[in-house]
Amino acid sequence: MQNTSKNRAPAPKYVTTKQLSLPEFESPFERNLNLSNRWVILSKLLNI
Repeated sequence: MQNTSKNRAPAPKYVTTKQLSLPEFESPFERNLNLSNRWVILSKLLNI
C-alpha cells in the first residue's frame, strides 16, 4: 500500500480587530533618515 500525501488548505490569515492604527504617527527618527544608508535600504527591501 502506498502512502499518499494530502494537500492541506492554507491557514487563514488572522487580522485582529482590536489593533489600533496610527497613520499619523511618525517618530523623530523617521523624519531624518538618510535614504542611502544601507540599513534603511535593507529595511525597505524587507518591508513587504
